[in-house]
Amino acid sequence: LLTKLIVKFYVWIIFFIFLFSRVLAYVFNVDFDYSPIYKYWQYLDINTLRNNLIDGVWYNHAQPPFFNLLLGIILKLFGNHAIFVFSFLLKIISLSNAILLYNLLKKIEINRNIALIISVFYLISPASIILETELYYTTLISFLLLVGFTNLLKLNNEIRWSNLIGFFLPILLIC
Repeated sequence: LLTKLIVKFYVWIIFFIFLFSRVLAYVFNVDFDYSPIYKYWQYLDINTLRNNLIDGVWYNHAQPPFFNLLLGIILKLFGNHAIFVFSFLLKIISLSNAILLYNLLKKIEINRNIALIISVFYLISPASIILETELYYTTLISFLLLVGFTNLLKLNNEIRWSNLIGFFLPILLIC
């Protein structure tokens, strides 16, 4: 019981550091850059993403097809508000990455305090903050890798279909 309370406390620490650091980034005008959707060659053109998503992903997708599909779905569902959804989604992914990283380090028996320090360092590093403020798939790829690795560790303890799917699906989506 005490261990679970400590883990929850550490996750709350990560959450509050995340909030503080992102508010600080906002104060220093670190804004979300939406322009890559118009100019990066990895993405389908904006017209295809909005109007012909499935054909575009199937026939002329650039890499990565899953991210293009995600871009198109968000554009279709949220229209002019998509920029806010992308910004929010990438921030949630960064927070999830830090929590997943903390839990993984703890599971491979690294001291909780060291796991917390590493996770917080990841969370507040300029690279993490910059990558979550640009519409790019790096944070999503790291999230999928962390989810896959989490399920790989679970597979080590118990072979279940949910762990197999939880390992192979994120790896497949990365490919």
